[in-house]
Amino acid sequence: MYLSLYRKYRPRRFSEISGQRRVVEALVSSLESGKVPHAFLFSGPRGCGKTSAARLLAKRLNCSSPLVGGESCGQCPSCESIQRGDHLDVVEIDGASNRGIEEIRALKDQVALAPFQAPNKVYIIDEVHMLTEAAFNALLKTLEEPPSRVYFVLATTEPQKVPVTIRSRCVHFPFQRIPTEDIKDRLVEVSSLEGIEADEEALWELARHADGALRDALSMMEQAISVGAGRVTLDAVSGILGGCGRDVLQGWVEKVRTDPKGAFLTLMDMIRSGSNLERFVEGLFLIFRDLMFVNRWGSQVVGALGVSSQEGEFLVEEAPLWDQEVLRAICSMLADLMPRARQGMRADVFAGLLQRGIDCAILGAGPQLAQGKGDTRGAEVPSRARGDVPGTSFSSAGVIPSGEAGSPVKEVRGRASAGDGAARPVVVSSDGGGGESPRGSRIAGDLRLSIFRRLMEEDPALGCALMHCGIYADADAAYLDVPHDPLVSSYMAGYRARAVVSQVFLEVLGVPLEGVDPEGGDEEVPAPSLPPVPELQEDDIVWERVVSSPPGALDGKPDVKGCAVPRETDAGSDGDGIRDALSWLDGEVLYVRASDETSEEDDLQEEEAE
Repeated sequence: MYLSLYRKYRPRRFSEISGQRRVVEALVSSLESGKVPHAFLFSGPRGCGKTSAARLLAKRLNCSSPLVGGESCGQCPSCESIQRGDHLDVVEIDGASNRGIEEIRALKDQVALAPFQAPNKVYIIDEVHMLTEAAFNALLKTLEEPPSRVYFVLATTEPQKVPVTIRSRCVHFPFQRIPTEDIKDRLVEVSSLEGIEADEEALWELARHADGALRDALSMMEQAISVGAGRVTLDAVSGILGGCGRDVLQGWVEKVRTDPKGAFLTLMDMIRSGSNLERFVEGLFLIFRDLMFVNRWGSQVVGALGVSSQEGEFLVEEAPLWDQEVLRAICSMLADLMPRARQGMRADVFAGLLQRGIDCAILGAGPQLAQGKGDTRGAEVPSRARGDVPGTSFSSAGVIPSGEAGSPVKEVRGRASAGDGAARPVVVSSDGGGGESPRGSRIAGDLRLSIFRRLMEEDPALGCALMHCGIYADADAAYLDVPHDPLVSSYMAGYRARAVVSQVFLEVLGVPLEGVDPEGGDEEVPAPSLPPVPELQEDDIVWERVVSSPPGALDGKPDVKGCAVPRETDAGSDGDGIRDALSWLDGEVLYVRASDETSEEDDLQEEEAE
């Protein structure tokens, strides 16, 4: 009978388990010392070797000729029987289909019996988190004090769902996702044993999409062999992955920088060909993430990214041609797009959202996209002032709220009217079109980091609020590009916040914030006047009884606990003063009644008096 690759090449020794060095060392150490716990809990993602390790543990416990180093011989009748899966004393139970209390009761009856053909009995319960609460409770006593020569191995992908009473009775071994390099090495080994020709880039692609699961990688490799007519090629792998191979995406990323129109046409072709949207977004995110890291720290980080030599060369060549802020913006956009792609959306809608997000990220960085030898060096990039990027605008004033999308703006320095409640530069529409380009240079990298470190020292809340603002500076002043965010606007509406920002700019950049006098001049505008709080007389206050106390307990003080509410005057107050007071004090009115009304408690007291 034909066996799938993941079954045929299941590890037969502890040394063959990939990517779980610490777990293997702990298991081998306990086996060599003879101090083997009676209950184990193996947890970890799918395809990382939990069940294989449990079987190897059972083989070693029942091996008639164990080897030095904690390994089983693999040749005795017991080892061969366990390898075939027909050993009477090694019982594998699927917790998903045997999850009730009746199955656990039957298990407890079997546990009491002596082993049939081996020194020990081993029970392997896979997906143990699927057991019911009653089943877990029935298993507690047996798991805590099993009969001699009985061992339990519980395996799960979700250890948090296993009751703590069960976990506390087991020795927990957490399995990790297998590194991409280890999966690739194992695929190379399997292809060599099978005598199959395999491209290295194709194996890297399979290892990357396996997401730490060696079983998934072997299953995809088997599909690629069928598609590639006995060979593992990059075209075959791209076919089974939905056309989202890394080489294809790298070519598209390069075209985004050099030929935006061609990149859009290529994007539509890939989507029409049936590319998996979720894998498409994840693949793009990984490429832009890698570019961001290499752009920031250089080629020395390539080895930590889990990429092939060819992919590493692409990153080293391409990363210097991108601006760090653009890469961050694109990564943020793709991260927001991932959950929507997983939930499902129309392909054309997805293409529009992706293209819009990339355009906004690139145009929002101004002319600093290309810093190296790319074709876009010195290319004209549309200014934000032209309204090409929705929700953004720029002016030479110090603090600029974003303008309307598509609305050209011109540079105007002034103050808002007193009714607006803040002194700030304003942006007005201009029918003449055109607009001004951003003044000064964009502040990024370590210099921007230094600014925010100082801001966090002076005012942490202000520093957090301005985290997404762009910073520009020229020889005379610095400028903030403030997004359309009520939180940021509320902070920057006050003079103190602008003074703090100006002082930090002066210390780090050598120039103050535009519109703020570094010497503390007359820039401050008084806050908007608030309506006066009415002075309440004793006769104008209504007290509502909230808490009842025994007579005389308060020594003549009003037997009340609540709030005072001014009654309406003859002028016919509409309650605006009350609402203003509540908004200032962050309070609420619990109950309001007229002074001539009687409450139910008063009525009851009058009836009792009569």
